[in-house]
Amino acid sequence: TESAERLAAVRVLGRGVSGQEEDFDRLGGLLTPQQPVAIQQAALTGLKRGRGARIAEIFLKDWRRHSPSLREASLDVLFSRPEWMQKLLAAIEADQLSARDVGVTYRQRLLLHTDASMRDRAKRLFAAAQSDREAVVAAYESVGRLNGNAAHGAELFQQHCAVCHRVQAQ
Repeated sequence: TESAERLAAVRVLGRGVSGQEEDFDRLGGLLTPQQPVAIQQAALTGLKRGRGARIAEIFLKDWRRHSPSLREASLDVLFSRPEWMQKLLAAIEADQLSARDVGVTYRQRLLLHTDASMRDRAKRLFAAAQSDREAVVAAYESVGRLNGNAAHGAELFQQHCAVCHRVQAQ
């Protein structure tokens, strides 16, 4: 089928001696919600074979457009090399992504890292995120006392959440 052929083609990108940079750009272009999950996974696997800071930049470039599952898989890849972990921290510092996008397990890996400079950098970044989180919780503390509106909630869910999430087999 056409989709099987496309998947096979994606799997060979980046394996050649020449044209790797262009192939890595093509693979990065496939990390979008418009692509089937299998294509995204094949692109991610192809990028993981790459070397150098450029690969991390490709993963981080469109971070905010990635689905939650692609973000998690991207973090797995970024945490596979110290150089890429440094790029992740730089992206957080540049507000390219939020420190909250980095889950607890990954935070711990950074906070306990053997490299003292990486550990200190992570402590600084995640301390700021923690104080932001506490401010958000405090700001919304009164929400529990409000009356809900299921119809309005369903409308908001369709606008903001339904791209990635499903409720009641919808």
